Amino acid sequence: MLRREDIKGVIAFMPTVFTPSGVLDEESNRENVRTLISRGIPIVQATGGAAEFYALTVNEHEAMMRAVAEEAAGRARTICGCGTVMGTSDAIERVRIAMECGIDAAMLTTPPYFAATPSEVIRFFEEIASAVPGIGLTHYNTGRAKVVLRGEDYRELATIPSFLGVKHGTANLYEWFSSYSLSPELAHFVTDELWVPAMMVGATAVDSILAATRPVFAINLWQLCEHRKWEEAMAFQCKAWRFARATNALPEAEALYGDCSIDKGVVNAAGVLRVGGPRAPYSPVDDRFLELWRHRFREFDEGKYDGDW
Repeated sequence: MLRREDIKGVIAFMPTVFTPSGVLDEESNRENVRTLISRGIPIVQATGGAAEFYALTVNEHEAMMRAVAEEAAGRARTICGCGTVMGTSDAIERVRIAMECGIDAAMLTTPPYFAATPSEVIRFFEEIASAVPGIGLTHYNTGRAKVVLRGEDYRELATIPSFLGVKHGTANLYEWFSSYSLSPELAHFVTDELWVPAMMVGATAVDSILAATRPVFAINLWQLCEHRKWEEAMAFQCKAWRFARATNALPEAEALYGDCSIDKGVVNAAGVLRVGGPRAPYSPVDDRFLELWRHRFREFDEGKYDGDW
């Protein structure tokens, strides 16, 4: 089973690929795992929020778990979303499937329709850990689940032996550090927005869209942080912030499409992975955005985001 100290490095999220008719495309998903590993990514994350976990049947979830585990075996760690739209029993079933397929750790959110209380979230993890003790558990702490846990909650969750850590969806460094400081024994990881600032004060990993679009750049940034070259790392972080505003945080796109559509559009435009469009009812972004994003990736590669953009 994955240990807390094993969650270290760049985590690449991998959108789930469906065929144009909406069928799970297992071979393309396998190819994307191989591509990320070949680019040096140490941890592959599949079937998370941006990977449309909510759209997968239990059978499709199992097919994805098996494909990711088989392709990554011995070459990379795996964290797979076992998020639920139903409840604890649904989560237990999906976590058990992940364990039986050989996934290293499960990532969970709570059902989003009704907000759970922090004590209910803690009980949620206690029940899953008791039912499926052979796999590590992580929490995606996101407002989309309508409840955000705090440091004192993670201090309690840290008493569960198989609870490994938390992905923080916040872009607020103080909020992140408040949780980290009360449960430093856990693996606390962040997204691209807080990459360098959080690593300066204890983050162990970064769950990154940059890793799915420009994995070599992501690995280089991680190495700058590992060697504590903070000035160079912060310069790159500023470049990444500017680039994010020009791509996956583009207001014109956000006004027309949801996150799953935008994430897939940006990843497609980057050209590293082939991920297609989102599953219905969500719509793929139109060609004008794809071409704009392709152009901006070319600018990024040419260093155009090093200064003010």
